[in-house]
Amino acid sequence: MNFKKSILHSISMVIAILAGLNGFAQDEKLALEAFETGNYFEAIVQYERLLEENPDNIDFNLNIGLCYLRTNIDPKAALGYLLAVERSPKCPTYVYIELATAHMFHLEYEEALRNLEKFESEGGVNRKNRDDFKRLVANCNAALDLIKYPVDVTFKNLGPEVNSIYPDYHPFITQDGKTILYTTRRKIRPGSKPEFDGYFPSDIFKTTFE
Repeated sequence: MNFKKSILHSISMVIAILAGLNGFAQDEKLALEAFETGNYFEAIVQYERLLEENPDNIDFNLNIGLCYLRTNIDPKAALGYLLAVERSPKCPTYVYIELATAHMFHLEYEEALRNLEKFESEGGVNRKNRDDFKRLVANCNAALDLIKYPVDVTFKNLGPEVNSIYPDYHPFITQDGKTILYTTRRKIRPGSKPEFDGYFPSDIFKTTFE
């Protein structure tokens, strides 16, 4: 009787393990589909779950890092994931140009330039990305010059009555300085669904200051 119970217990454990593996594979598939279709918000959610189970997975760290770089929510978050990829002996060359972009979000322009130099030295620059590569190098050098000779400019979040966690961009200010019009991709209408990139359809907002 005890032998029979032991067999049944072993079978149950095997079934549970197989079910867990199948669920993990399904989550990985959902994450990759979201990533490849540009639904980066959903991909981030899925990859965060996957990384809880497998924090050292290079593909998971790479894709979630790229997701953060391609959203306006928290591109700074990409750096830690991409650094995890860089530490791997299997790090692809193109990761260095992505790392450069991530360092730029942290205002680490010299580190960004070092990654761009590594990207170039490893043969990463080609006809398709040459213009983007040159632009990043120019932006880093311009930023370093501005740091040497700073200009007194202040950027201020206008608060929840104006800004949102979603992309708000292309602002236009009226001549009297009292009204601002801008594009937003926040959720506005009940039942509206995100588009392929995870953001909601574009709309124009107007805010008037007294």
